[in-house]
Amino acid sequence: MNLIKVRDFFQKVHMANCIDVASFFGTTPREILCYIEHWEHKGCLIKCTKKNQCLKTCNLCSKISAQYYRWHKQN
Repeated sequence: MNLIKVRDFFQKVHMANCIDVASFFGTTPREILCYIEHWEHKGCLIKCTKKNQCLKTCNLCSKISAQYYRWHKQN
C-alpha cells in the first residue's frame, strides 16, 4: 500500500473513515491515519462530521472510527 493507492481509494468512494480504508487494504486504522493525514495536509482530504450522528450515550465507537474524510477535488 502507498499514498497513491489511498488517493485512488478516496477518489473512488469519495467518503470513508479509517476503519473502512484499513479494512479495504487489510491493515490497521493507525497506519491508514498516517496516509490520511498526508492527504489532509495537502488539502485533498477534508474532515467531515460523522456520517451517523449519535447521542453520545455510549462508548462503542472511538474517535478514529467516528471521523470521516471526504476527497476534495482540486481545480
